[in-house]
Amino acid sequence: MKNPLGYISWKTYRWINPPPRQILIYGGLLYWGSVIFYWKQISEEYKEIDEVLKNYGKNVEGTSGRMKGYHNQKMFHKPNMI
Repeated sequence: MKNPLGYISWKTYRWINPPPRQILIYGGLLYWGSVIFYWKQISEEYKEIDEVLKNYGKNVEGTSGRMKGYHNQKMFHKPNMI
């Protein structure tokens, strides 16, 4: 009868001691995942602040720096190709 713990350690040895390339890939994924999570937290804080300001009666759609609501992004003049 084989030792189940020995079999598991034999099969999972690559996960415990990954090659350097995998360490770089996982490190990069972890870094960008944490950056996106951080940006999401900032976005949620802004959303909470906007909610409080809206409850106080301020129009948060017109606040500069916030791209909420309707914003016409069309160019005023079409570019000339002369």
